[in-house]
Amino acid sequence: MDKLRKALAVCMALTMMSVCAFSCGNDDDDTSSEKTASASQSDDEEHEEEDSEEDTEEETTKKSRRNKKDDEEETTEEETSEDTTEETTAPKGPNGAPDDDPTALLPTGYWWAVSETGEVCYFFSEDSSTGSCIDAETGAATPFTYTYNGTEAEFFPMDQTTSSICTVEIVDDKTIYFNWTDGTAEVLTLSDTIGNGGFFSNDELCRFALDYYEMKTGYRPGCAAAASQPTGEVVIQLYDNMGDHNSTCDWYTVDRVTGKGTNLMGEEIDLISSMAQ
Repeated sequence: MDKLRKALAVCMALTMMSVCAFSCGNDDDDTSSEKTASASQSDDEEHEEEDSEEDTEEETTKKSRRNKKDDEEETTEEETSEDTTEETTAPKGPNGAPDDDPTALLPTGYWWAVSETGEVCYFFSEDSSTGSCIDAETGAATPFTYTYNGTEAEFFPMDQTTSSICTVEIVDDKTIYFNWTDGTAEVLTLSDTIGNGGFFSNDELCRFALDYYEMKTGYRPGCAAAASQPTGEVVIQLYDNMGDHNSTCDWYTVDRVTGKGTNLMGEEIDLISSMAQ
């Protein structure tokens, strides 16, 4: 009986040991699984953080590109606006007049014009497209009207039925070029003195020169001839016609506006002073 009890006890002990061993094995497996799961979760979290960082960097790059693009578009719009403003406000033609503007006016004042064919004086009104052309030889003035579009002018003389056309180049405040359709080229120079009292024609200067020479010497030459110079001065020859030659008495070089200048010897003269005699 005792033996049987001991055998049962041994069996029970062995059974308990088996149960404990099995239980311990399961505990180890559970712990290992938990560790594996924890490690896997940690890796997933790290990947998620890396993906999040990559997404953030990508979003930042995209945002930066969008901002740069917006800045470039704004800059382009500003430049376009500035260009448009310049094109709108900047005059295209000379004298501050845009091309093809029929209301444009030529610069006002008295303009002395010199060409190969002679000299004239143009006067352009300040507030209308009118003026006059004064002949340097005789002093005769021909009124006219004109049209001017900034690059080309057409003149309509009052005593003529035809008009004359020229291109206009305004060099600066004191110089203008007229190029006429017949090939004549004129250089216009603004006069600072003609407007104060006009100017003397060649005919007038010749008469004044004869009077002045007679006043100074007591002798009056038979002839006088005047020739305009590119400088705006007038050269006057006082002479006698001897048939086969001319006998020169003197040469005067004078200013057309003041009548003052020099004689052949370089002495100063004033032709207007003879008018007081």
